[in-house]
Amino acid sequence: MEKLQGKTCLVTGASSGLGLATTELFAENGATVVMVCRNKDKAHTAVEGIRHRNPTASVSLELCDFSSLDSLRSFISIFTNNHTCLDILCNNAAAMKPVYTETGDGLEYMLQTNYLAPFILTQSFLHLLKRSQDPRVINITLPPEKLRLDLSDLQCRRSFNTMQSFYKTKLALLLHSLELADSLTGNDVSIICADPGPGPFDSGLVRDMPAPIRFFKKLISGKVDKAAANILFYATHSFLRKETIFKGTNPQQRIPYWNDRQVRDELRQKTDELLADLIS
Repeated sequence: MEKLQGKTCLVTGASSGLGLATTELFAENGATVVMVCRNKDKAHTAVEGIRHRNPTASVSLELCDFSSLDSLRSFISIFTNNHTCLDILCNNAAAMKPVYTETGDGLEYMLQTNYLAPFILTQSFLHLLKRSQDPRVINITLPPEKLRLDLSDLQCRRSFNTMQSFYKTKLALLLHSLELADSLTGNDVSIICADPGPGPFDSGLVRDMPAPIRFFKKLISGKVDKAAANILFYATHSFLRKETIFKGTNPQQRIPYWNDRQVRDELRQKTDELLADLIS
């Protein structure tokens, strides 16, 4: 039985790695999948590969560079004009930079790509999700439990460290997701945060990192198929309405910091301030 028959799914970062594997699996299960990709050549190659392996796959391509708010605005406009509802939003796209890097919008690159872009996408598409039956937002994020945000330096301008700064963007996404999930209590939209694992898997996340790091990541990474299967699990299992955070297929408890109302409110305030002059 095709578990996603008749569903419209949007997958970001869909040209390679987990995003590509998830797209293929969603399409195999009957979904119409919109692939959101940054690199035009890689994206077209990915689409051709999917259609070669599965001629009946219902996939389409939209180009969007999350490091450009103009590109993001354009994509949101195109998608909302072409779709009346959305069943599954999978915020998979992410970036890792070896040094502090700003986007053309003047924001730290990883913060914009890994947190602000999915924040904007989710907020922009909530009305489309609410029109669907059993809609879900799947955010790929489960940062270390001991990590804390410095809300006075959200862009890590004073204290940039590649791994810590990367995971802080993922923590920001997690906190926003939990806040959204709590605010949607009584609505039909499920918000799921997950590390699909198990363990490291093949992806293009470290493509900008030095060669030794890329080599080591490849050495310890397994196939992405199991992680994609877990995302299908998040997208289809009915009991997930009662759970928000997963590692693999195992539900995870919220730690007190993640539930801290003051932290989540201040993060939202800082987020709104960052975007106030950039999003109209």
